[in-house]
Amino acid sequence: MTLYNIDQSIMSMICPETGEILDLEKFEELQLTRVEKIENIALWYKELKARAAAIKAEKAELAARQTADERNMERLSNLLAYYLAGQKYETPKVALSFRKSSRVEVGDDFVEWAKTNCPEALTYDEPKPNKTVIKGLLESNDEIKFFAQIVESQNLQVK
Repeated sequence: MTLYNIDQSIMSMICPETGEILDLEKFEELQLTRVEKIENIALWYKELKARAAAIKAEKAELAARQTADERNMERLSNLLAYYLAGQKYETPKVALSFRKSSRVEVGDDFVEWAKTNCPEALTYDEPKPNKTVIKGLLESNDEIKFFAQIVESQNLQVK
């Protein structure tokens, strides 16, 4: 039986005209069922919260291990590249070769030069609202209330 059904059954036990409880024993039984149902849902919530925290911790541990492995891979790759100096290397278990690639490196003064000489070489981020500043403005200024608002909500705390 769902909480909704339990609440509906409890409400049906109350006389709409007098407000009296029609079947006190059944009413108390439904109240106990309701309390038990709420407790079970809250316990399930706590179990899911603990499991999610454990998964999050495991993900953090795996991410740290991944980062360490990637650093070691980079170090070993640089070591091999240094000792092979662009030469191929092959054994029955492993083959190493090099391929050419290119990338663009930009000096510190490039942005200033590009502003006047080649503006299409620059990109700009789109502006985003600063919600901390907006909240302060809303609390002290009526002019922007048409465009923004503070929304309050109640958040359930399960302990």
